[in-house]
This record gives sequence, C-alpha cells and structure tokens, in this order.
Amino acid sequence: MSEIANFLCHFDVYKKIVDRKIQKAIIFEDDIVFDKTILKFNEMLEKTPKDFDMIFFGQNFGWGIYPKTTFNGMRQPRGYNVIKANPPNSRTADAYVITYDAAKKYVDNLKEFVLPIDHEMNYWNWKLNLNVYHW
Repeated sequence: MSEIANFLCHFDVYKKIVDRKIQKAIIFEDDIVFDKTILKFNEMLEKTPKDFDMIFFGQNFGWGIYPKTTFNGMRQPRGYNVIKANPPNSRTADAYVITYDAAKKYVDNLKEFVLPIDHEMNYWNWKLNLNVYHW
C-alpha cells in the first residue's frame, strides 16, 4: 500500500503543477536527508542545461552516482557534476526538479503503474523522451 500512496502523492503534485501552470517545481519526499550540498542548489541549477525536463538530485540514503570518467582519476564530491542521463532514467524520487512540460506529459500519459515511482519514472522518462539530468 505504501508504494501506491507514494505514487499517488507524486501524481497529485504533477496535476497541481499543471492546474496552476507552475513552470518549475522542486519535489521532496518526506524522508529526504539534507546535507550541506543543498547550499549549492542555485549554483548547480545554473550549470544545468536549460533544456532540462527533470533534474534528480536526491541521494537515496547518500548513495550518490558518480560519472564513469572522473577528474584526474578521483571521484568528485556531490555538487560538482551535471550528468545527462542517457537513457533518461531517474535516480531516486526523494528530491527532484520537474518542469511544467514534463508534469503535463506525465499527467496526459501515465494512467497506471506497476513499479515503485522511481522505477516507473525510468520507463516514462524514456518513453516521453524527457531531458533528464543528475547532480
């Protein structure tokens, strides 16, 4: 039941974004854990290409994703990389930015689901050809 409730909460937010014509929204789940990298939010937003539909910056209990290629062989700490997801997959649904256009595509196309929301997003981001970035 909790996965159904979680999905419905996200979908309800998408409908509100569309109904209120909100151009960009930040979505946080109730179990998000903030760390000091949230202070770099505006800086990272400036680094992100303007064509984005979604930006996933949650860390799923601190399990960050790092690029396959790193700077001088060293992993960069969170808050330094903007990575285009190809295919446009989600990372975790605990913290992300979504645009009006992406929310509208979700509302217009997503009528049922079979997986938890963060896994379902992987399919729909690909199916809807969204531009997805990870921080």
